[in-house]
Amino acid sequence: MEKDTRKKVTVQNINGFLISPRFRVENLQRTIDFKPRDDDIFVAGYPKSGTTWTQYIVWSIVNKGAALPDVNRMWLREVPHLEMTGVEGIENSRSPRLLKVNLPFNLTPYNPSSKYIYVYRNPWDSCVSAFNMFKQVDENFSDGTFADYFECFIRGEVSHGDYFDHLLSWYARWNDPNFLFMTYEEMNRNTGEVVLKMAQFLGQEYHEMLTNNREIFESILGRIQFDQMKQNLPLKLSNSSYADEKSLKKIDFFHSGKIGQWDDYFTEDQKKRLREKFIDKLSETKMLSLWKVSDIFLE
Repeated sequence: MEKDTRKKVTVQNINGFLISPRFRVENLQRTIDFKPRDDDIFVAGYPKSGTTWTQYIVWSIVNKGAALPDVNRMWLREVPHLEMTGVEGIENSRSPRLLKVNLPFNLTPYNPSSKYIYVYRNPWDSCVSAFNMFKQVDENFSDGTFADYFECFIRGEVSHGDYFDHLLSWYARWNDPNFLFMTYEEMNRNTGEVVLKMAQFLGQEYHEMLTNNREIFESILGRIQFDQMKQNLPLKLSNSSYADEKSLKKIDFFHSGKIGQWDDYFTEDQKKRLREKFIDKLSETKMLSLWKVSDIFLE
C-alpha cells in the first residue's frame, strides 16, 4: 500500500467531531451545553462561508448603523464566537445577545424562540478560502499545497468536519420560522436587499428603521463592503488559542471575498470530484437549485 505523504491540517477529534486544536475543548463543551435566551440571535455557517461578514451586518442592524468595532472585539465580545470564546460572562450581556457558531446544528445551542441566520457558500470557494486561512494559522500546514488541502476537504478531514454534512444538518430546519438561510453569493450580488431581508427577519422595527432612515441604511452598506472591512479590520490571533488575546499574530483573514476564485486553484479532476460529491449530497435539497441560478453554474 502506498504511503500517504500529503500534508494534513491539524485537527482534534472530540467525541467524533473534528475541530482545530486552536479551539479549547472546554469552550466547545460549554457551548454545546449552553441554554439560549428566547431573544438570542445566532449567526451560523460552515467556516469561511461568510459568517464574519454576516455578524457585522447583524451587529450593524441591531446597533442602528453605529461605527464598527474591530474584528477582534467583534469575535470576542460583541458577537462572541462561542466555540472559540466559551460562554463565560455571556449571562451578563444585554438583550438581544448576538452570538456566532460554526457548528453543525446538532451541536448548536437551540431554543425554538431564538433566531438563527445560517449563511452558506459554494464549496469550491469555501475550500479555497479555508486553504488560504489554514496556511497562516496552522503551523503544521504552513507549507501545505492546495492539493493537500483539497484532499482533506473532500474527505471531511478538516476543522468542523465535512462541509456537506454540516449543510445538511442545518437544512433539516429549512422551513422553521425562526431560521433564515442566506447564500454568500446572494449577499455578494444583492447586499442591500439582503440587509433588508435580515432586518425584516430580526424584527419589524429594524426593517422600518432602514426603510424610513436612508442615512442609517447607506451608512451600514458603506461600512460592510468587503474592501472596507479588509482595510480597516485586521484580525489578530494568538499562537496558542483563538480566545487568548496575548501573543497576537496578524493574519490576512479577509482574503479576497470574490465569487469564483476557485477556478484559479482547482484542477479539472478536482472540479469533477467535488462536483460529483456536491450533486450526490445535495441533489434532494433546494440548495442545489439555488446555486444553479447563482454564480455557480453546473452543467
